[in-house]
Amino acid sequence: MAAFGRLVLVSVFVSISNAACPDKEPGLKNWSDPATWPNGIPGNGADVIINDKIALDASPGVDLGSVMIVTGGQLVFLPNRDLILRTKFIGIKGGRMDIGSEDCLYEGKATIQLLGTSQDIYSVPGFGRKFLGVDVNGTLEIHGQKKLPWTKLTSPVPKLTDDAYASRDVVEKHTTTRGFMVNSYDPQTGFRDRPRGEFMIGMSHQKGIERETGRLIDYVNDIPSGNVIMLAVRKFIVDKENIFDRSQFYDAVEILGYGKVTGTSKIRDLRFYDSFAMIVVKGDTSKTVEGFDPYRAGGIHQTSTATLLSDDMRLKFYVESYTRSVGFGHSNAVFEVTYADRSIPTLDVSDNVASWQAGDKIFITSTDYDWRQVEVGTVFPCDNCNNNQIKVDLTAKFSHYGAITKNVDMRAEVGLLTRNIVIEGDMTNGDDQLGGHIKVLNGFRNFHIEGAELRRMGQSLELGNYPIHWHMCEDVDDIEIYPKPTYARENSIHESYARCVTVHATHGAMVADNICFKSIGHGYFLEDGGEKRTTFRGNLGVGQTKGNLVPTDVRPTTFWITNPQTIMENNVAAGGDGFGIWYIFPVEPIGPSKGRGYMLPEEASHTAITWFYNNVVHSNSLVGLKIDDSMDENGTRVTNNRYEPWNDPTDESSGSKQVEIVKLTAYKNRYFNAYMRGFIELVDSSLADSVHGLQIVRWRTGGQKVTNTVIIGDSENLGEPDSAGASRSLPNANPMAGPLPRKGLIFGIGPMIVKNVWFDGFADTANAESGALGFQPINGMYISTDTVLEGIGFGFDDLSEGNRVYQGPIPVDYRDGSRVERLFDPTGSITSVPGATIIRSNPFQMTPKCVERTNWRMAVCKENFAMLFVKLETKDSATMMRTDDIKTNRQTSDDMGQAVFNVVTSGAYGYLLKFNKILPKGTFSLRGTGMAPGHSFMIGVCVPKDLVFMGMVRKPAPGRMSEVDSVAGVTSGDGSKYYIDRDVGVLFVKFSYDSGNSLTTVMFFVKLQTSNRMDVDCEAAYSAKYGATQTVVGQSQLQLPAELVHSSRTPPQNAGAGSTRA
Repeated sequence: MAAFGRLVLVSVFVSISNAACPDKEPGLKNWSDPATWPNGIPGNGADVIINDKIALDASPGVDLGSVMIVTGGQLVFLPNRDLILRTKFIGIKGGRMDIGSEDCLYEGKATIQLLGTSQDIYSVPGFGRKFLGVDVNGTLEIHGQKKLPWTKLTSPVPKLTDDAYASRDVVEKHTTTRGFMVNSYDPQTGFRDRPRGEFMIGMSHQKGIERETGRLIDYVNDIPSGNVIMLAVRKFIVDKENIFDRSQFYDAVEILGYGKVTGTSKIRDLRFYDSFAMIVVKGDTSKTVEGFDPYRAGGIHQTSTATLLSDDMRLKFYVESYTRSVGFGHSNAVFEVTYADRSIPTLDVSDNVASWQAGDKIFITSTDYDWRQVEVGTVFPCDNCNNNQIKVDLTAKFSHYGAITKNVDMRAEVGLLTRNIVIEGDMTNGDDQLGGHIKVLNGFRNFHIEGAELRRMGQSLELGNYPIHWHMCEDVDDIEIYPKPTYARENSIHESYARCVTVHATHGAMVADNICFKSIGHGYFLEDGGEKRTTFRGNLGVGQTKGNLVPTDVRPTTFWITNPQTIMENNVAAGGDGFGIWYIFPVEPIGPSKGRGYMLPEEASHTAITWFYNNVVHSNSLVGLKIDDSMDENGTRVTNNRYEPWNDPTDESSGSKQVEIVKLTAYKNRYFNAYMRGFIELVDSSLADSVHGLQIVRWRTGGQKVTNTVIIGDSENLGEPDSAGASRSLPNANPMAGPLPRKGLIFGIGPMIVKNVWFDGFADTANAESGALGFQPINGMYISTDTVLEGIGFGFDDLSEGNRVYQGPIPVDYRDGSRVERLFDPTGSITSVPGATIIRSNPFQMTPKCVERTNWRMAVCKENFAMLFVKLETKDSATMMRTDDIKTNRQTSDDMGQAVFNVVTSGAYGYLLKFNKILPKGTFSLRGTGMAPGHSFMIGVCVPKDLVFMGMVRKPAPGRMSEVDSVAGVTSGDGSKYYIDRDVGVLFVKFSYDSGNSLTTVMFFVKLQTSNRMDVDCEAAYSAKYGATQTVVGQSQLQLPAELVHSSRTPPQNAGAGSTRA
C-alpha cells in the first residue's frame, strides 16, 4: 500500500486560523459531499490525502487505506453526532486534525479505529503501522468532555455473600470440562431449572461436532419459552487449526438468540481459546445480549461477560467466560443470578462524580495484596444519588476497603474508563497484540490530547509503538517554540499491548490525571534515561503485566522513572506484577539518546530527585516504591544504583544533597512497601501490610532519615483471607525458604536517623514472626554506632500483642555484621530504659546489666558499647574473649578480612584478642567507634614474643605510643601507653575517650616486625598468669518489665501521610 494515495484534495485556503471551536472554522467542506472530492467520496481501501479544510460530518462507512493530512490540510470532527473513522493509519505532516479544542470541548461521540494485523507488510518511515502520527509542523488537538478521571471510596464495598445469590454455578478452573456451557433459569425466581448442559463443540472431529450440536439443539428446545438462558465458552469451542465446519452450531446459536440465522453473531469470529458469553430470553430476541472482548491481558488472559436485568429490575443475570491460552486447566465459566439491590450497590466517593453517566464503565482497585482483585462495573441510573455517589452494576467478588486507618489512606480508587472520544486498535481479525499507537515526532507544531479513551493500543512485539508517545521531541517546554506546551491529560488508556504513556528523548512533557488500566510491560515510561523535566501529576495506574520489549519488562512497573529530574505528585500505582514506582538511572542515557548531551556519564546518580510528593503505591506483587539499580547500555538491570546526590551533580566537592520523599503512602505490596538506596529522607509517610515495611540503605553517604512516619505490620484492612479459617490475607511466603519474617523498619549499615515514627500491628502470625524494628539478614557489613532513634511510639503492648524488635535466628552464613547488630535507645522509647542498648543476647555481650527479651531474640543492656574493628589477613579470623570468663564469654569473627566486636566500655571488663592463624603482615590496626565520653576498656592482643613494633594512636590527634613496664601503667594511662608481656606474648593497650573532642573514634596503628608471625595463641599462657576468670564488682542486675505497654493506641494526629485525596 502506498503511503501517498490517489485521492488528493486541492488546497483552496493557504492559512488556517485557530478558532476557539474548530467546527466554526471558515471554509470547511463536508466529507460526505461528493463535490468536496475530485474523484468522488473516498471508498473502501482509499488512500486519502487532505490539503484543504474538511469537516467529518458523517462516518465514511468504509475501511480506508490511510489518511494523510498535509500542509494546508485540516480534518475537523463535527460535534453532536456519532462518528466512526476506520483506517489503517492517519499521518499529520504540516496539517492538523481537530476533535474539539480547549475552549470548545467535543460533544458527541467520535471513534477512530486503526486497522490491520501483524501480517500487514507496509511500514511508514518514523511511524510503522497502525498509527495516528504527528510529524513536522503537524498539529493534533483532541479534547473530550470534561469528566473526573478517578476518585476514592469513602465507605467500603463488601463482596457479595451467599444470601445475595439466587443461583450460582461455577465451572472451576481445574476441572477437565471444556466447550460450550449452557444453563437455564426461571425468570421469576432466578433458580436453575435443570442441570448444566455441556457441549464439546471444540473437538477436532466433524461427526463429533455435529453430534454435540444436535445435543445442544435438543437441550435448548426443551427449555420453556420465557426462561433465561446463559451460555459461555469454557477453554475453547474452536480447534487450533479451525479446519472443521461448525456452521450448524453457529446457526443454532443465532436462531436461539435472534430467531433466525443472521450470520452476524460474534461467535462466528471465535478462534482457539477465545472467550464468549451470551444471555437469551427464549422467545424474546430483543433481549439477547452477547459479550465478546478480543483483548488478551498479558497476551494470554481473555474475559468476556454478558449481563441482563429482569423486567422488574429485581434479578440480575450475569455470565462470564474466562480463557487462558497458557497453562493447563486455567479457564472457567461463571453463571450467576443475584438480587439486584445487592449486586448494583451505591458507592460513596470522595469527589463530585456528577460527570459520570449511566453506561460508563468504571473500575474499583484492589485494596489487598493481589491487584487482580480489581473489578469492573457499569454506572447505573440513580435518581437519588448525590454528587458524591454513583450506583454501579457490580457483582463484587472481593471486598474493597474504604477508610483511612491510623493515618494510612487505604481507600480503593475508582477510575473511569469510558470517554466520548475513542481511539482504538481494531482487533476483529484476531488479537495479535498489534494495537494502534499515537506517535509525535520532533518538529511537531502542537499536540494536546485530553478526555480520550484509548483501548487496545500499543504493539507488544515492536519497540517504539505505544498508546501515547513523544518520540525524540527534545525541549517541548520551550515557550519560544511551543507557546502552548504539549500535554496528555485526563485520558483513559486501557487494555494496552505495550505501555500507556511513553516519553522518549523529550524534556518538559506534562502527563496529568490519566488512567493506565491493564497494560503489558511498564506503564508510564521514561525510555532512555535522558528525559528531563517530565511532570507526572494525578495519574492512576493498575494492572501492569510482564512484557519483553526491554529486559526490565519482566518486572513491570507502573511508573518507570529513569531520570531524577522528574516531578512525581499525587499519582497512584494501584498494583501490578512488579513494582509501583521504580527509580532506575542508567550511567548515561542509552539507546538513541546516548551521546546527545542530555545527561553526562554518572550525572543522574549525583542528581537529586526533583520532587516526590503524595504518591501512593499499593497491591504490587513485588515492591511498592523502589529507588535502586541501574542499567547497562542494553537496558539490562544492574544492581546498586550508587546513588549519591550532590548539590552540583558534576562536582563532588559541592557536598551531598539529601533527597526528600514526602507523603508516600504504601500498603499491601507483597515484599517491600519501600526499598531505597541513597542519601534519602522519608518524611510524613504511611506504610502498612508488607513482608518488609521500609529499608533505606546507603551507598557512600550515611545519615538516611525517617521522620514523622507511620509503619504498620498488619492493619485493620483484613483483605481476603488466604485459606479457610484464616482471619486475614497475608503476604506470600517465599517458595524457596518458607514464610518470611515480617519487619517494619529494617536497619543495615546506616547510620539512620529515625525520629517520631509510630508502629503498630507487629504480632506473630501462624506462619511468620514479626517485629517493628528489624535487621538486614546475613549482614556482611556492620550497623553504624551513630544510628539515632528518638520519639519512637507503639500502638501495641510488647509481648502480649506484638514485638517491638525482631531478630532472626542465627543464620547459617553468620557474618560479623549480624553478630554486632545493635540499637541505642537514648530516651527509652523502645526499651523503657533511657540510655539502653539493644544487642544480641550471646554470652560475649551479656552482663548482669542485660536482660534477654526472648520475643525479640535480643537483650536490653544498661551498658555502653563500642564497636572494635581489627584488621585481619585474608581468610583468617580472630577470637575475642572477655576476661571475666575467657572460656565462656568469647566470640569468633568471620574471615572477611576485618573482625568486628561489640565491647563494654564501662571499664569493668577487659578483653583478650587472638588471631586464629597468623599475625597480619607489616601492620595492623585496632579501631574503636561509638565510645561514650569518659569511657574506656583494656585489651590484650596475643602477639609473637619477639615482636618489635612502633605504635601510633589517634585520640583525636595522632601521636607516638610509649612503652611502660606493667599492665598497671597502661591501665592508669590515657591510652597512649602500651605494655608487652613477653613471657606470655601479649600486648596490652587501652582505649579511652575523654570527651574533650567531638571524635568518638580511637585508632591504634602498629608497625610489626617478628620472625614468627604464626606465634599468636597466648590464651593458655594468659590464663595461667592472669587467670581465666576475673571478678567484676559493682554490677547491679537490670530490671525490665515483662510487658512494655503501648505509648498510644493511635498515631499522633499529624503523623504519616494521612488523607491522599480530599
